[in-house]
Amino acid sequence: MALIEADIEVEGMRLQLLRENFPAPSHHHTCDTDHTVTLFLPPVGFSGQIRFVDRNDGEYRPISPLYFRAAGVGIHSVGTGGDARWVRLSFSHDHFVELLDHEVDWTWAKLEAGLTLSGTPVEPLMMRLGREAMAPGLASKTLIHALGTAAIIEVARLLDGSEEQPRKGQLSAGQLNVIRERAASLSEPAPSLAELARLCGMSERNLLRLFKQTTGESVAAFVRNIRCDRARELLAQTELPLKEIAYRLGFASHSSFTAAFRRETGINPTDFRRDHAIRRARTH
Repeated sequence: MALIEADIEVEGMRLQLLRENFPAPSHHHTCDTDHTVTLFLPPVGFSGQIRFVDRNDGEYRPISPLYFRAAGVGIHSVGTGGDARWVRLSFSHDHFVELLDHEVDWTWAKLEAGLTLSGTPVEPLMMRLGREAMAPGLASKTLIHALGTAAIIEVARLLDGSEEQPRKGQLSAGQLNVIRERAASLSEPAPSLAELARLCGMSERNLLRLFKQTTGESVAAFVRNIRCDRARELLAQTELPLKEIAYRLGFASHSSFTAAFRRETGINPTDFRRDHAIRRARTH
């Protein structure tokens, strides 16, 4: 049972801050009565997959630390377990329709797109909601309502865009999300080209070509940048030892992580963490 650290209701929506130590492995079967947007707060040291109960293929799909689940859609989830803290924004379907001013047709494409929202405009809004839940300030409920409304609208835009066909010679938004989420996973080593090609349902050669045409950069550079961003996040937002961060990012040793981080940023991890702490202290 999750520990509720904060529970705030505003017009049309509810914001909660929760914590739970999930067993390893964890299995859950849920069917929510409201739509929910969930953000697992860093550091996220586990991964999970879900299967739509009413979809006949029985396939499990990756789920990111930030995801949307529609009301009335049964899912079965499996995860690696561990201690987790998360922010959840829930809202009724009627409120969703009222904000959008039109009914929503829930296709499988939209439901799948909702599973991987990390790195989208929804993420900073949910992070800000999380901070407000932890330490409410002046006019807190007004701010929560405004941020929650913006998050809901951004989710709706992303789900609508998921059904757009990719331009010829480019990857779809869904394929890019799959690559982004796999690259950002802290429970596995950096993905190989072969693994990413398999996840996208194409050959390695096609992935290299289409990724370059879609993003303007190579797959390898993209993955390096994502992993480096996760390293910065863990160094800045946690007190984890460098050895533990190296392990979570899939490096064989502390020294190999330090060398890779210095190569990408021009500074070693210890100095980065110290400089960030100094800057943060000056702003408080």
